[in-house]
Amino acid sequence: MFNVVHVAISVSNIEKSIEFYKKFGFKEFKSWDAEDESIKIRMLNLNGMILEMFCYKDYIELPKTATSTATDLSVIGTKHFALGVPNIEKAKKWVLENKIADEITITIGRLGKPYFFIKDPDGILVEIIEKDLPKTKLDNEAKQNIKKIIRNVNDTGFYSKNKFHSMEHISKVIMFSFLLGKNENLTEEEMKLLLVSAAFHDCGRNGNDGENEHAEAGAKLACEYFEKNVANTFNIRKEEIPILQVVIHYHEHKECERGKLDKDEILQLIKKYNAPADCLSQIEKLCMLLKDADALDRERFATYGKLDPKYLRSETAKAPEMLKYAKEINQAVANEIIRKIYGIERIKEEIDSVKLLEELKLKKVEMLGEENNLSIDEIIDLLF
Repeated sequence: MFNVVHVAISVSNIEKSIEFYKKFGFKEFKSWDAEDESIKIRMLNLNGMILEMFCYKDYIELPKTATSTATDLSVIGTKHFALGVPNIEKAKKWVLENKIADEITITIGRLGKPYFFIKDPDGILVEIIEKDLPKTKLDNEAKQNIKKIIRNVNDTGFYSKNKFHSMEHISKVIMFSFLLGKNENLTEEEMKLLLVSAAFHDCGRNGNDGENEHAEAGAKLACEYFEKNVANTFNIRKEEIPILQVVIHYHEHKECERGKLDKDEILQLIKKYNAPADCLSQIEKLCMLLKDADALDRERFATYGKLDPKYLRSETAKAPEMLKYAKEINQAVANEIIRKIYGIERIKEEIDSVKLLEELKLKKVEMLGEENNLSIDEIIDLLF
């Protein structure tokens, strides 16, 4: 029901502070200035985290107790905020190389996490902390929830029938979406929207392998389905449909900047589908995670459209553990399909089944008929 929306800070020089936080990937997206120039407000975004910045003409200096954790933590009130990184040593090196700090000491916290502190231009403390490694293990409850969604979308028939984007692909994207969402601490409602977006993201494909603009068609089909099936097995409410449409439509969008969300495009889609504008940060997060989940399944390609981690957006998706998991899952699926096609008990180690399967699909050989497709039960067994 609730989730953290933003963190607010007050600064003495708005331009200088914006320049500082942009170094960490924050992007300004909203501003307001008083007519008498007594106050300026800026909103910055970093992967769904909103930083609200106030700048008063007649400001009061930061209290000396707030410039060090040694004197600040014992004082009642809100303290610092933290930026998570996958590798604390690399973060330290980056901070030093960019001359953000002259000296850094990494400390192991009482809760076992390595961290260090830096200061912004006003001396405000910002913690840099190493995040937990992405979890790729699913508990029984998670497995049952994912299986249910996979079976539900299979029953609707709202999925592509082409060789590269069949239920095999949809099922993996649903699973990758769950793993990314879990590691990004999505709320229950956000997770539901992400998984349903994943389930319907390719429903606009008409069966051809190279069609364009399938995402817009998919957004329309998903809307029609949920408007017709008000009491649906996905528990999607009418007011949530526009959010699904934005996320589904955006997943095909070619971003100008590698690995970065196109905020302007998302805003246009929010307007197009009349989605709630106050859900912007939530929608951006869902767009990012669906794009990454879809991209992780590019491990099913050996050459054609092969995954390039540089194009991933979230640190969770880029993590070596997640990339390894995506590769292993696709290897297992390819092994099983090749085994069925050639009627053999196991695949020899020297055979690259992912590459072989890709070649067969591109050639559209007869061996890839319906009888050699994986059933929904076989797909689920391989994934879990």
